[in-house]
Amino acid sequence: MNEPPPRVTTCSVKVTGAVIALIALFVVLCVGSGWNTSPTFDETFLIGAGYSFLKGDVHAQPTANLVLAEKWVALPLLAMKVDEPTTEERRASEALRENAYWVSLFRSEPQMFTMLRAARAMGTSLGVALALVVFFWSRRLHGDGAGLISLAFCCLCPVVIANSGLATTDIATALFFALAVWSFWTLLHRVSGWTVLWCGLAMGGLMATKLSGVLIVPMAVLMMAARLGLRHPVAVALPGRVAREETNASRQFFLLASASMAAALVGYVTLWAIYGFHYSFGVQTPDGSALWNLFTGQPEGLVSNYIAWCRKLCLFPEHFLIDTRLFTLSVQHRRAFLLGGYSRLGWWYFFPVAWFFKTPIPFLIAVLASLIVVITAGWQRLARVAGGAAATSDINFYEFTPLAVLLAVYLGAMMSGNLNIGIRHLLPVYPVVFILAGVLARTRWWHRPSGSVLAGALILWSAGEAWAVYPQMLAYFNQFAGGPRNGYHILVDSSYEWGQDLPAVEKWVARRASQPGPKPPVYFSYFGSGLLRPFKLDEVILLPSYFDQPRQYQLTLHPGTYIISATMLESVYNDPGYGPWCASYENAYQSMTSQIDQLKQRHDTATFVQWAKTGVMQGYDDLRLARLCAYLRKREPDERITYGVFVYELNQAQLDEALLGPPAELQPN
Repeated sequence: MNEPPPRVTTCSVKVTGAVIALIALFVVLCVGSGWNTSPTFDETFLIGAGYSFLKGDVHAQPTANLVLAEKWVALPLLAMKVDEPTTEERRASEALRENAYWVSLFRSEPQMFTMLRAARAMGTSLGVALALVVFFWSRRLHGDGAGLISLAFCCLCPVVIANSGLATTDIATALFFALAVWSFWTLLHRVSGWTVLWCGLAMGGLMATKLSGVLIVPMAVLMMAARLGLRHPVAVALPGRVAREETNASRQFFLLASASMAAALVGYVTLWAIYGFHYSFGVQTPDGSALWNLFTGQPEGLVSNYIAWCRKLCLFPEHFLIDTRLFTLSVQHRRAFLLGGYSRLGWWYFFPVAWFFKTPIPFLIAVLASLIVVITAGWQRLARVAGGAAATSDINFYEFTPLAVLLAVYLGAMMSGNLNIGIRHLLPVYPVVFILAGVLARTRWWHRPSGSVLAGALILWSAGEAWAVYPQMLAYFNQFAGGPRNGYHILVDSSYEWGQDLPAVEKWVARRASQPGPKPPVYFSYFGSGLLRPFKLDEVILLPSYFDQPRQYQLTLHPGTYIISATMLESVYNDPGYGPWCASYENAYQSMTSQIDQLKQRHDTATFVQWAKTGVMQGYDDLRLARLCAYLRKREPDERITYGVFVYELNQAQLDEALLGPPAELQPN
């Protein structure tokens, strides 16, 4: 039987000071990383949706995310003067089934940055809460030293810093997973009104934050099995009864099952409370929300049947059910990019590879050292047991059970799925590895001068890694990946550049315009959902983008300056043109080019106008960009505006080679 965890007392003045200093540094890094950037791809939708939900807008649109984090980040906007959507914006949003507020909130630059910084500050507060959970959990396991090591690595982790500086749902998900797992493990050891309430609130918050929260169910089952299997006494402190310890196995099972159901009931009520105890959502028809029409003609299955059953009985808020249905449709086929390869089904190894390349080397060393310590301690423990000695160890293996369960279940679910669009989806397992690194403080090595010096050196090294890439924390890649300049060959999308660089593009274009002499045209292909109108980019000619901006189609591209976002360069979201250039793309492109050349010779403007209305020109535009990107992928950028926004200077010969010559890459269909 394992020894109990070390007794946790009040933090000393030195420890408290160190915690405050690390948290303050963390806040500075988070705020600075997002201070002067445009909205990332998801922020426009999430902030707009959260604000419309708080306002009770009947035309609010779901986002396939749940509402707690969305409402949290949008909360400061209620105290701000926010422009309401115009009639035209509302009409356009209803036609496109988009949220009108994401347009109105981001239409002007001063309001956009004020609002965005306030919303991101709310995201940073969740990051601070997550860092404190890491500290206190690690400290509870192995003392002050472990807590400080774990906290330091957490506060200096570029992935955590980058996502804590944004107004998204990912850090909130990591926080509530940690709280739900820790609180349920606590409930399994001490049944009281407070532990039931704490566990229920954490689970309800998790279930209202991300649909992956359903994984708490298998996690709870595994923790319950481990708890009952070892038959430790259960402390019972129910209201109106004398505190006692339950040791009988049957009564333990009944007690813990009852406490778990009570916590689940609290969580269920919490979920309804977050949705305002209101079932209906959006514009109502005799058949319920008009938003159910979104799913007409969509494939049916087990999940859709379950949602229909819940809808019939009104078991969950209608908004929750609509988001659930949208999410199940959105994850069926997601385009993914890894190490230069493309897939619609993803790779089982996507997240381990992403974590390896996005993690600073000093932390990789700390995790490896911790694993060696844990494995060594485990073998020594087994040897003692085999020799008939008492099973003692410096490592509290039993108290690592909830962390191991969280890691195994969540990582297993992510590796078996196809949501390979960003390292941010792995954030719920980050607290596990941070706490694992704290194990170093429970070794004899730690208490030697050389041990504390080496641990301090790893932490300082981590600080240097964060500073080297600051403030572009999202683009961090370690030296094994070739650093952030080479990161786009490994990962793009929300793991590298997420549409946040419009202010940097604006400054670069203005600086270029201020230089003397004639200027060739500037073309721009942007990956993001941010509106371009608040930025001074009127002279820039827009090429196809993932979230296509209003623009005029260009019949002919001219020599000039081409600014390309990394995700667009890799053709991850070009449609048509996804992935490497292939024979079917080439055939379609050559056919369209021939037709357009004939129309040019006949000066057939009417056909061009008709093609623009019917989307033919857009298809050609997308294919032309994909062919150009296939050419540009074979060369290094002439300049970088940020790590993820590249500049290419193309003369007529290079442009002809890219668009008219033999394809730079050509793969079979």
